[in-house]
Parts: sequence; structure tokens; C-alpha cells
Amino acid sequence: MFQVFDSRGKQPLGPEEVSMVQALIRDFCRERAFEPTCSEAQDAARRVLGWFHDGVTERSKLHELLRSYD
Repeated sequence: MFQVFDSRGKQPLGPEEVSMVQALIRDFCRERAFEPTCSEAQDAARRVLGWFHDGVTERSKLHELLRSYD
């Protein structure tokens, strides 16, 4: 079986994971009245991707972590 990895040796997100992360960030921005392009949204997206690559892949857990993000 062939697997693709990013430059850090981590497996990249597939289309379903990308959609989930986008939805999480969209909800985060809506809840906090942020523009999706603001620095806070970009920081949150980096954190979600970091958590995902660290093995946290469940939407509910990512959502919980993101809600506790300050």
C-alpha cells in the first residue's frame, strides 16, 4: 500500500479531515465573532492541525480543545 507523507513525516489530511477542520474553524470564528482571515483564526487553525497531527482526530475532542483555546 502506498502512503503519502508531508515534509515532517506526518500523513497529510484527506478531504474529510480538511472539511472537518474547516468546519471547526468556521464555528470557532462564528462563536467569537472573528473574521475567518484574522490572525486569531489562523492561530486556531494551526493549533487544530497540530493537535490532529499529534493524534487527536475526533471532532468532539478537537472542538473541546479549541473552545478552551485563549
